[in-house]
Amino acid sequence: MPDFQDSTMNEEYLEVIKSYRPIDDTFMRNVFRNSPEITESVLRILMDKPDLEVISSETQVDLKRITGSRGLCLDVVATDSSGKKYDIEVQKESDGAGPHRGRYHSSAMDVENSYKGMKFDELPDIYVIFITEHDYYGRGKAIYRVRRTVEDDNSLYGDGSNILYVNGQYRDDTDIGKLMHDFCCSDPDDMLIPMLAERARYLKTDEKEVKRMCEQMERIENRGVAKGKLDILIQLVQSGNLSLNIAAESVGMTVEEFLKKKEEYEKANH
Repeated sequence: MPDFQDSTMNEEYLEVIKSYRPIDDTFMRNVFRNSPEITESVLRILMDKPDLEVISSETQVDLKRITGSRGLCLDVVATDSSGKKYDIEVQKESDGAGPHRGRYHSSAMDVENSYKGMKFDELPDIYVIFITEHDYYGRGKAIYRVRRTVEDDNSLYGDGSNILYVNGQYRDDTDIGKLMHDFCCSDPDDMLIPMLAERARYLKTDEKEVKRMCEQMERIENRGVAKGKLDILIQLVQSGNLSLNIAAESVGMTVEEFLKKKEEYEKANH
């Protein structure tokens, strides 16, 4: 990594950035950010469609159109020229890519892409794609495709809902093998796909981009510290060692806001 003029950048953060791979969450967001050509290149390989054309691509897309439902932030959302919708999720841990999560992502995409008065058969085809660092199904395949079928004769149900699991451990000389190699590679000079290597190299050597990632890590770290403090205060209130008013005041909350956080904490740790 080059020497940067900005001396305020944390040396530990710079070492982390040096080790970043596209499959790492923070780096992945930056690889795809404002780069529809990267999204298009990745989808062409995953869908095995060399002529697939991406017409829109966004990162970190919040979906919550049903009041009271669980919020969802999608890693990468794209639309191709035929109207198909894609949700690309990069998961280092397989626990974050379970079938029920796939179902929820697909359902949320349906709601997001519907409108009042729309006919159900006008819903676009949806592809939820989990790229996992490890082989989710453990069968050595590059991609596992999940679609609903009619149980009696195994024919396709045809509802346009598709879930793909991409095996991050897969390696061979095919495009998907090269892509998975690059997703798990930290050194742009060792990457096999020129466009991805160029993007990774730019992010790791451009001072503005490196500073952006340092700031992202600092925000994540600060959120962790703040959450840790809040959890401790909730535990002190639960044990009767701290009053509710003092606990709320110490984190700049009203009593009502603190009680809501306390309720969320207790549900999560029940």
